[in-house]
Amino acid sequence: MRTLKERFPQARAAVASAEVKADIIGFSIWMERVGWLDGIPRMKVKSEKNPDGFDYEAGLEVLADSTLVMPGGGTFQLKADYPAIEAAHMTSIFSPDLNALFTADLVYNDVHAWLGQGVMRENAEAWLSTLAEIKAAYARSGVMIHPGHGAAGGIELIDRIRIYLMDFLAAAGASASNAAMTERLVGLYPGYEQADFLLAYSVSNHGPNSRRPA
Repeated sequence: MRTLKERFPQARAAVASAEVKADIIGFSIWMERVGWLDGIPRMKVKSEKNPDGFDYEAGLEVLADSTLVMPGGGTFQLKADYPAIEAAHMTSIFSPDLNALFTADLVYNDVHAWLGQGVMRENAEAWLSTLAEIKAAYARSGVMIHPGHGAAGGIELIDRIRIYLMDFLAAAGASASNAAMTERLVGLYPGYEQADFLLAYSVSNHGPNSRRPA
């Protein structure tokens, strides 16, 4: 966002709700705390400690309603009332003019999904239910889906991510160790990207090694 704002200073950086804005700020603070932003300090939240950080508070606009009218014509329909799934608050954007659905991280394509910190089993199950609802809403529309990770495709992307999530939960319940769970999922999805990051953190969160004894 900072790079885009500097390149296009008149552009608006908008979010669908105050909760989404709070999530962005909170996650940036968390990423700084765990060291993920050490190499990119300009993504840190601007503060006395980080004067060169990004001013998310001033730089992010909360939209007043769920329809965004573009200055050059066309509209986007925003939906931001999803349950807590891959993130606490999610937003999808539908363009009637393009018949295109931008799902953010509700959908991944050929990339391991994030089920790391904050995404518990109940969130994954809500994710599955939400995907079924999206498919039912768009199944006969010929919509083009633009996922949060990976290339665009048709409605079949919904089925692919649902199967992946079910395989992930099954592997979490059946594997004897985190290493075995990782091996199983890499074997099922050998061409998927981000095995060393997204999958690693997801297995760490759900794998058998993370379970505490009763």
